[in-house]
This record gives sequence, C-alpha cells and structure tokens, in this order.
Amino acid sequence: MDLQLLILGLTGGGLLALFYGFFTAFEFRNTLGKGKLAEAWDKLIGMIALFILGYIAFAAQIISSKQFLDPKLISALIFFAGAIFVAAVAKLNYDVYKV
Repeated sequence: MDLQLLILGLTGGGLLALFYGFFTAFEFRNTLGKGKLAEAWDKLIGMIALFILGYIAFAAQIISSKQFLDPKLISALIFFAGAIFVAAVAKLNYDVYKV
C-alpha cells in the first residue's frame, strides 16, 4: 500500500471523527444555556475547530504535493493543541464532578 494514500486515509478518518465530535459537542452545548459550564464547552468546541483546520491544512498539503508549511510544524502544532485539549477536558470534568 502506498504510504501517502495511507496517511491521507488516516487524516480523512480523523477529520470525520473530528466533525462528528464537533457537531455532537455543539448539540450538547446548546442544551446548557448560559453559564460557566457552557463557556467551558465553547472553548472546547473552539479547540475542535482548530484541530479541524490543522487536519485540513495537512490534507491539503498532501493532496497538492506543495509544501506551504513544514509537515513537522503542523504535526507539532496538532500534538500541542491535543495536549491543551486533554488538559481542558480534564479540568472541565474536575470542575463538574469534583470527586
């Protein structure tokens, strides 16, 4: 199997999962109304949107075969944003459940 095709497939699968998560989080957020918890979910949804943009930039670079950003930089940014996202989810759960 061609490595580039595998990378594109994994990136596309990741994008589909992110879109599913984005719309699910958005639906959940809409049930919260206003308040501190709703604001926390707004931030998480914003992070998901940034992930989607990162995945799209990476996929566009693979499809076009033009390197407009260093793939290592894109990967590092996605990993960094992932770490921030995990910390934000952990903090949100801690604030909600406090157990």
